[in-house]
Amino acid sequence: MLALAGIVRILSKAVTGTDQRRFAVYLVTLLCSLTLVGYLLLTSA
Repeated sequence: MLALAGIVRILSKAVTGTDQRRFAVYLVTLLCSLTLVGYLLLTSA
């Protein structure tokens, strides 16, 4: 839960500090890594 809040805070900073295109790339990369981590956790459990 705390990690999620930290991610949201970082994302909000990224939105205000950078252009939309770079943020979109960052968001896609983050989603892909989160999906991969979730998949690995499910398969290892």
